[in-house]
Amino acid sequence: MSEKSLTESLWKSLATKQKLKDTTVAKALAGYAASPANEFAKRLQALTEIETAATTLRKTQKDNDDVEDYLIDILNGVRKERKTVEAEQKVHQKEDEGNESEGDEEPGGADPEAIKKKMLSLLGQVKAKPPTDPQLTFMALVAPGKSAVLLAKAAGASQKKVLLELVPNVSSPKFYTGECIWEENTHTFVLVKVPGGLAKKLSKALLNETGVKYKVRVRSFDKTYVADSDTEPESEENETEGEETTPTDSKDAFVKAFSAIKPDLDKVLAAKVAVSGDVQTLFTQIAGLARGQQFGPALAELPKLVNLIKTGLGQISGGSTTPVPPVTNPPPQSIPTEADFRDRLSTLVPAIKTAIAADSVAGEKLRARAGEANALAKQGNIQGALQILAELEQQLGGGAPKKPVPVLPGWNTAASTAFAQVESLRNHLRKTGDSQMVQIADGPLGGVADQLATSLRDTLDKFDQQAPGAKEALPGEIATFRTFLSSDLVGLLDANPFAVNVALRGTLESVLNSIEQAAA
Repeated sequence: MSEKSLTESLWKSLATKQKLKDTTVAKALAGYAASPANEFAKRLQALTEIETAATTLRKTQKDNDDVEDYLIDILNGVRKERKTVEAEQKVHQKEDEGNESEGDEEPGGADPEAIKKKMLSLLGQVKAKPPTDPQLTFMALVAPGKSAVLLAKAAGASQKKVLLELVPNVSSPKFYTGECIWEENTHTFVLVKVPGGLAKKLSKALLNETGVKYKVRVRSFDKTYVADSDTEPESEENETEGEETTPTDSKDAFVKAFSAIKPDLDKVLAAKVAVSGDVQTLFTQIAGLARGQQFGPALAELPKLVNLIKTGLGQISGGSTTPVPPVTNPPPQSIPTEADFRDRLSTLVPAIKTAIAADSVAGEKLRARAGEANALAKQGNIQGALQILAELEQQLGGGAPKKPVPVLPGWNTAASTAFAQVESLRNHLRKTGDSQMVQIADGPLGGVADQLATSLRDTLDKFDQQAPGAKEALPGEIATFRTFLSSDLVGLLDANPFAVNVALRGTLESVLNSIEQAAA
């Protein structure tokens, strides 16, 4: 629920204060709060019930300005919330329609020769695909003692039908879907949740279908689970563990998880606190994955968004709406984007292919590094991705035009986040009303805020502009800032006992490391 006026507790508080005996409005508000996020018809019906109850009660409260004003707020909130729910419903319906039409046709059905020819071709495509290209998907059937797998541009109902024909009379089969990519010099099957024994099952299935024994690697989207067919324990019990993971499952899990955080997401974006920009950036990336039906990767990114939202809520409750002091930023167009990364990587692909042809081992290492860069770009770490490309360009002997990777934008983002954390703590101390706390907020903590607002920015700007002497001056300034970061005062702030989220070292250390690598 994104409209504050539709909160049951706030209405009950007002009703108690006004000595108003009401059950209808409170009941309707409670009903809406209990409506499942992905059951849009129920949510719309609950909003209608709120509207009816509030309109009826308002007729009896013409002489009570406070109650009538709040009821007007509720009615306005219902109208806004209804538009939001209807918009979510349309998106959900479009996704359902897209999923219904997904799936490549399988010419030849379950004919063994047709399957062998197509699978050998598709497995070759997986190995040859540049990391920037859309990857092939797979659907696997797994059952006790039996398994089969098919690759396709968009695995769906057609593949499921053929899999059942390939493994007839199977009992309680489970189906798993995901991407098949070339990673670590191995065909790698990537999915949301990996059941035990899947790598060996897939390797056996490919042997049965193609006559070739492939080494197979499996991993989860978030890389918390990785296994391969050579080292994975073989256990019939484990081989069928886990729940069936289908595109619909991933989508439903994503919609449910996203619906749960959407109210707080809207609140942080509307408040325009210091972290709102980072929240918007990550939300845009996740929305792009979802629009592309990549619900597994989108789901894997949600925990990062939740953490940013929590930081934003802390800034809102702490009253931290103070803008970060003005800084010297390069023009927006100078900040590298994912499009910059894609353009630069595309120029490297021919050189990588040539390197593979000349020396397969060295070439595959280059391809793997390009894959790492692509993964960083998908996570929104464009600066890290571009730094890997710079290494590849150097190894390939200038195979692509070199563009300097700006370091100031990354520092500005991290320093602004750290500044907002300190401001939240300062505001918290001021609100205690204790004179010593206020003195600490305005004294030592004010100095920390100033340090975060000004340190390194001028030198980093000059470094990005390749100004004379900037590269030589940068290591000394970084060392000075690291001394500040390792001070007892920063340690006390990070471990403050006020439940205010401050993590200056965690926020800034990784960015400093990246800057040092760029300056090396």
